[in-house]
Amino acid sequence: MYNAFWNHLKEQLLSTPPDFTCALELLKDVKENRLRNEIEEALDTDLLKQEAEHGALDVPHLSNYILNLMALLCAPVRDEAIQKLETIRDPVQLLRGIFRVLGLMKMDMVNYTIQSFRPYLQEHSIQYEQAKFQELLDKQPNLLDYTTKWLTKAATDITTLCPSSPDSPSSSCSMACSLPSGAGNNSEPPSPTMVLYQGYLNLLLWDLENVEFPETLLMDRIRLQELAFQLHQLTVLASVLLVARSFSGEVLFRSPEFVDRLKCITKALTEEFIS
Repeated sequence: MYNAFWNHLKEQLLSTPPDFTCALELLKDVKENRLRNEIEEALDTDLLKQEAEHGALDVPHLSNYILNLMALLCAPVRDEAIQKLETIRDPVQLLRGIFRVLGLMKMDMVNYTIQSFRPYLQEHSIQYEQAKFQELLDKQPNLLDYTTKWLTKAATDITTLCPSSPDSPSSSCSMACSLPSGAGNNSEPPSPTMVLYQGYLNLLLWDLENVEFPETLLMDRIRLQELAFQLHQLTVLASVLLVARSFSGEVLFRSPEFVDRLKCITKALTEEFIS
């Protein structure tokens, strides 16, 4: 196995054009091992402990070595922080500053790793999520019962409710009728996009006591409830403004101060009532 590796490396280097993949990996290993050995030799804890016991520990030399090593490894954005550390003479403050900058350097490395893998993750994340989702669904076939009911009701709202009662539609029915591309046409089944639109609109009118919330949206339930609250606020506000306009007259209602104050009072009352 050992000879086979070197024979493979020889074949790569003699190929046309030369393939330096394995050679570069070897150089990378040499670099990492050299740096690791250098750090372990310079920061040998047993040796440093003996020097400290005999009063021979050279703290300035040790701190300079650490700072130089940090300057060698850090991102350019941390150069200024390391230069400030070089001016600190208090050992406690220096150690505190070193560990602070080391923490930042760790975050820099994490961010760099994430950025390096981001193109790959973005390219394969959808396929990965779909595969995991299907794997989970195969193990638990009844996992999406509530989601199925939710989408079924949305499709029913589009295909049945609106045509059956055009004169007095309900709230969700009105939303279904307002969908684009002939959502209320019974001649053909609604498209998945129309069903999804209606499903999301139904969630804005969701009964909080209804426990059959779609499983695929459980993580977004709080956010959807906040949107439902905002929709309710807008509905109440619009109703109050319409009633106020009919009673106050055109002149008073054209006053920006009057309208703004009415909005603020109505919003405060709705927030207090719902909370």
